[in-house]
Amino acid sequence: MLKRAFLTWVLCLCLGFYSAQAADFGIRAGLNFSGIPSAKEYFLLSTEMADYSLEIPNGNYTGFHFGVFTKLSFANVFIQPEFLFEETRQEMLLHNDRHTPDMPEVQSFAPRFSTLKIPVTAGIKLAIFRFGIGPYFAYMLDNTRGYMHLIDYDERITFHYNESRAGYQILAGIKIGNLSLDYRFEGSFSYLGHEVRMGETQYDFSIRPRQHVISLGIVIF
Repeated sequence: MLKRAFLTWVLCLCLGFYSAQAADFGIRAGLNFSGIPSAKEYFLLSTEMADYSLEIPNGNYTGFHFGVFTKLSFANVFIQPEFLFEETRQEMLLHNDRHTPDMPEVQSFAPRFSTLKIPVTAGIKLAIFRFGIGPYFAYMLDNTRGYMHLIDYDERITFHYNESRAGYQILAGIKIGNLSLDYRFEGSFSYLGHEVRMGETQYDFSIRPRQHVISLGIVIF
């Protein structure tokens, strides 16, 4: 399904290059505020020292992005494919119910994710305002696996992330001259990961990240 959608967008872009009334090339950069819709919590195990649970909170975490874009215009309609580098993070909290000075109540683990992202947005222009929607396809460059160790137990929690993901973006912005200021809401069709594992025990990792994205774009030519 995702491959079919991607090929459809590639075909639309190829046709667009032949029929576009105007084509712009530029750069854009900005901030991402990422999180998940609701907190997740998993009970892990009981030991003689503590009972452990893992929490994935739903707060927003700040990251950044930068890259290039091409905008194809047809009267008041546009198609804008982009190629971006993006860095985000997601905090994980390990709780125990019997903490001591040597064993803190909460251990924090905040992996960062470096991603190549290809969004393709189609929309309309109304005076200086722009509105659009479209899919994105992302490939994680690192942190496809992460670890978190229990203090008093010879074991570690392993996070298995998905290397590739797909989702959608909704765009609202303004463009004055060669400058554009955009806000995007980004949702995900794919899960961030496929499992959390501790020893032989496997836990579901079905969280779909979302982002609020603010960026400034500059048309170079």
